[in-house]
Amino acid sequence: MEARVCVLIDAENGEWKVDLIREVFLEHEADSILSIPLGTILPANKLVWTAAANGKFSVKSAYNLARSDSSIMKCFWQKLWRAKVPNMVRGLGWKACQNILPTKMNLFHRQVTDDPIYEECGLEPETVLHVLCQCQKGKGDFTDVLCSNGMNQDQHSNLMHMILMIAWSLWRNRNERRFGGKNLVAAAIYGTAMTMLQEYYSAQEIVSQTRDVSPCRNKWTPPPHGWYKVNADGAVFSKQKWAGIGVIARDEQGRVVEAKALEAAAGFAKDIGVQKVIFDSDSLVVCSAIQGATEPPITIANIISIQHTRREGNRAAHGLVRHAQAVNDFVTWMEETPTIINSEVISDVHQFFQS
Repeated sequence: MEARVCVLIDAENGEWKVDLIREVFLEHEADSILSIPLGTILPANKLVWTAAANGKFSVKSAYNLARSDSSIMKCFWQKLWRAKVPNMVRGLGWKACQNILPTKMNLFHRQVTDDPIYEECGLEPETVLHVLCQCQKGKGDFTDVLCSNGMNQDQHSNLMHMILMIAWSLWRNRNERRFGGKNLVAAAIYGTAMTMLQEYYSAQEIVSQTRDVSPCRNKWTPPPHGWYKVNADGAVFSKQKWAGIGVIARDEQGRVVEAKALEAAAGFAKDIGVQKVIFDSDSLVVCSAIQGATEPPITIANIISIQHTRREGNRAAHGLVRHAQAVNDFVTWMEETPTIINSEVISDVHQFFQS
């Protein structure tokens, strides 16, 4: 039997046909379907590429999909690329794991050299594993070095950083020897690696302190005379398997025109019949999309201005959306301030007129 998704949607109300979905699909399948939000204005059907966040196909997303690994390897790659070591060290770690470092064995396979034997020991082929892990000729055992130096709690938690730095130091020393440099023993390589790691940590702390300048506190600001400001916020409650939206409209004096939970801000403005509206939302992604990246939905075609605000300037709407967790239907307050956000509304007005 052929069927389309539209059969599962109540087009008049913009809702899923819950009973039908529960009847046709398994429980986990039904939960997955019902977790997909539907708008009150159903858009035209379109093709969506699920491998990209924006739903559009790109060569990059196809490449990432083709190279996608198991969950274990994905976790490993994420840890590698997030490791707090210099970029060149992360790059070497990735090349080593992919076995694409220019070792003599790899060059031998590509017919670049006739001799795959590691010059340091003269016994085994020069593979990534042999250079970075197995060969102890003239260096000593790194296990002895680690035991003699000891490891504190921070070093235990940063073990991957230490391993990457030691591997990079080993590879660098291997290259230096090729051009007449000294052959360093394990203790010297370990010392160099740890010194560079600590220098990197110190440099990152300085950069972090420079960037961590406290921004000016973001406050709610009233709209121009004759306008209304509608603040909106949203949240997903995974346990209840629903989402909540809090919306509050105020005039230039900070007086509440209407507050509503579980309703979209644009539809809310349309419901109360206001035309000159400034929409404040702490969702930068949504604001950026509405301001030009995509065509605005029909429900907000009459919007004159929409702007992004930080959470501090959106506390009233945020308070409403947290309240929505305990609400199963629409809740509306007409021309009064809901008690659950009374303090936030008073604080917003007080802070603005005191500044």
